[in-house]
Amino acid sequence: SRGLGDVYKRQIDYLPENFSLHNDYFDFDISYIPIDDTIEYTHQLKMKFLTLNPEQQKEVNAAIKKAEKNFKEVVVLKSNN
Repeated sequence: SRGLGDVYKRQIDYLPENFSLHNDYFDFDISYIPIDDTIEYTHQLKMKFLTLNPEQQKEVNAAIKKAEKNFKEVVVLKSNN
């Protein structure tokens, strides 16, 4: 007979790629690390400014758009059954 934990075991079907974006205004990283039967998800944002002029704000907004799709990534698990 299988233990209750075995019923809930899943395999990773899709794990998003790690993502990094570094520029003059911020450092941004997302990572997915499979460890045994868990996935460690980390995202980190380090801001390098206190204020921005309008032109700098446009640059930051463009960089954020590049990073935005990575926030929408999902891990897909499949059943072992």
